[in-house]
Amino acid sequence: MEGLVKPEVLAYLAGFVDGEGTIGIGVYKKPSRRRIAVGHISLYNTDPTVPTLMKEAFGGSVSIKEGRKPHHNTGYVWQASGRTAYPVVGLLYPYLTVKRLQAETFLDFEEWRQRRRQELNRCRNGFRGYKEADYQEMLMYATRSKELNMRGGTG
Repeated sequence: MEGLVKPEVLAYLAGFVDGEGTIGIGVYKKPSRRRIAVGHISLYNTDPTVPTLMKEAFGGSVSIKEGRKPHHNTGYVWQASGRTAYPVVGLLYPYLTVKRLQAETFLDFEEWRQRRRQELNRCRNGFRGYKEADYQEMLMYATRSKELNMRGGTG
């Protein structure tokens, strides 16, 4: 990805993410009752041009979101999560202003998760899931992310 998207395009897209996007970490329960944290980035706009450009440049997906009320416009949402989102946030990070703290939290989380997974993979039987202390660490990152993304919050 890096080198394929020009710096001025990255700056342009980062501006959209600053104004119309979200960078966060969510904690989910899988059907197996295992908890897992996943980083994500998304962008909403009523014009499909930028969400489509994000998909073409970085992958992820674009979905259509109908307005909740008749006078609301249809919106287009680009989103990526996990391994797809990590390089995107890394590329946009130098150009982000408003979402810079969210991006730092996201990048710190993904780097921790990758390190921890490598450590657990070295175990005798390979990766068999995270430990309780790992879930607590994930929850800490997710809580920080949620606080940063609150309306009217800092960042």
